[in-house]
Amino acid sequence: MTSKPTYAQLEKRIKELEHLKQVEHERLLSLLESIPYGVYISDQNCNVQYVNPVIKKEFGTIDGRKCYDYLHDRSAICPFCKNDSVCISVSDSGPGIGKELRNQIFDPFYTTKSNSSGIGLSICHRIISDHGGSLELANSESSGAAFIIKLPFSRDTDKK
Repeated sequence: MTSKPTYAQLEKRIKELEHLKQVEHERLLSLLESIPYGVYISDQNCNVQYVNPVIKKEFGTIDGRKCYDYLHDRSAICPFCKNDSVCISVSDSGPGIGKELRNQIFDPFYTTKSNSSGIGLSICHRIISDHGGSLELANSESSGAAFIIKLPFSRDTDKK
């Protein structure tokens, strides 16, 4: 038979948990800061809460913007901002993709390079689509290309 904890014991445990929470928060921020790819976190209301240095360099400061405005260049909630999926943003610091090419980049065998088969993005698009997701080219305010992969948390399947 165990006795109930005293108020002092509970208060001590709460302080220990608060400290642990702060330590874990700092570890998470350190991890996110060290990732060489773009990472952002938004809440259920699409408010951007965190961007790592890669995203900040590519898209600028948060300034209280919604994720659909900040990253997707839209004026209202877009499919990427719903809480039914996970979104992965991948960006680089290369020359970017011109507006005239944006409608062709997912076409099989389309390439602007002499040493490329042009099937990479079309295969990625197909695999992600086959899993109920989407792949979209995001607008970038500076050089480089940014892609957003959206995958559902779960997918309805036919039940037998």
